Amino acid sequence: MKEYNVNTVADLSRFSLEKLTGMFGTNTAQWIFDASRGIHNDPVKQKLLMSSVGAGKTFPGPATLRKIETVAHYIGLLAQELHERLTKLRESHHQRATRLTVHMDSNGTNISRTCDSPLLECSDREISTLALQTAKRLFAEANNAISVAALYLIADKLVPMAKESDKITTWLQRKKKVAIDHLEAIEDATDNSELTPLVSELECSTGEECVPPVTSPPVTSPLETPIKCASKRRLWIGDELYTPDT
Repeated sequence: MKEYNVNTVADLSRFSLEKLTGMFGTNTAQWIFDASRGIHNDPVKQKLLMSSVGAGKTFPGPATLRKIETVAHYIGLLAQELHERLTKLRESHHQRATRLTVHMDSNGTNISRTCDSPLLECSDREISTLALQTAKRLFAEANNAISVAALYLIADKLVPMAKESDKITTWLQRKKKVAIDHLEAIEDATDNSELTPLVSELECSTGEECVPPVTSPPVTSPLETPIKCASKRRLWIGDELYTPDT
């Protein structure tokens, strides 16, 4: 563009489409004309989420790994790196991986094995354990005659994570709290209730001192006598039997 004295986009936008066509041809001229004016006609596409997360390292030349102990060391380091990336994936996109694959480049041959057990926690310890088990299986299949020039840990089969509010445990805890508050309110109301006195205060119609007669308490049926129930109310919440404290 120096021959046309073009140093900025503003300089380029001064050229007409006809002038650009004569300089660069029809297709290129149209693209330059549009780009210099901020025109882009491609449709907006929804951003696609990643389908896998990985961590790897190459070992060229004399750095090639030939012992499973050395491979185990680097698997531990890669597991930590992969765990950090999966943590970011979980926090930003609410996804977690369910499958782990170990990939090796040995003597120019690509070897990949999927771990026997699925990823559950996606912790660095779980990743390291599963990957090392798979690597040992690869070494055993090759009678330990493997020279690892590249090692990769790949986590894929991403699935959405359940929101905290959608978990059944969260729902049960919320229901349990409501039930507990209700039962404690009932207990407080029962504890604060007063029994009706059996003998009312006597009134004397004369000016003399009144002495209440000694009388036996009236015989009443159990249903007529107000009493406090000593037993505690209990409630089943899920598979737990809850008894509030008195």
